[in-house]
Amino acid sequence: YNQMLVGYVQGATNDFDSLYDGKTLPAGNPVSIYTTVGTDNLSIQGRTLPFDARDVVPVGYTTTINGELTITLDNYDGLFDEQDVYLLDKFTGIYHDLKAGNFTFTTTSGTFNNRFELHYTTTALGIDTPTVVDKDIKVITNNRELTVLCAAASITKVEVFDILGKLLFTQNNLNTHELQTTTLNIAPQMILVKVTTDNGQTITKKTLIQ
Repeated sequence: YNQMLVGYVQGATNDFDSLYDGKTLPAGNPVSIYTTVGTDNLSIQGRTLPFDARDVVPVGYTTTINGELTITLDNYDGLFDEQDVYLLDKFTGIYHDLKAGNFTFTTTSGTFNNRFELHYTTTALGIDTPTVVDKDIKVITNNRELTVLCAAASITKVEVFDILGKLLFTQNNLNTHELQTTTLNIAPQMILVKVTTDNGQTITKKTLIQ
């Protein structure tokens, strides 16, 4: 268990400020989460005001665990009472709404400073194309076949991998909001379903074939 704090405060900048920022200190914890500013890892970070919803905060972590970790928005107040908070998993391209629920992911031991970012909007600056978030993609399993749904954008490609990364199925040149497989025919196992949409995003979701 480990915590970090991000706050927007008068007088702070988005660089390192000794009055507002606190560096992460090694304490033998099997997991540590922090934001990054340059080469500094911060357990407490003050960000500049006025608040800009386009602000992006890099998030890193280090762990000795091989397995699942969960990131939770433990508390928030002030401007965040009405402000969305998203965690972008850059490995999968998924924006997870932290106010809607916890985010659980699989990791190996090590230090990872380039995987996650805090965002407050899922719309890219100057671009009106909607961004697909985690909840927009639905993967349903039935009789060892898949139904992949995306209402927010058209699906152009679907790939299915086993957990070791072996490609089990692919279908491309699609233009649909719903794909139903009929020839998947794989043994019961955990799989990764990689979905590419017409706005250029790729989203990967994990599901169990039974």
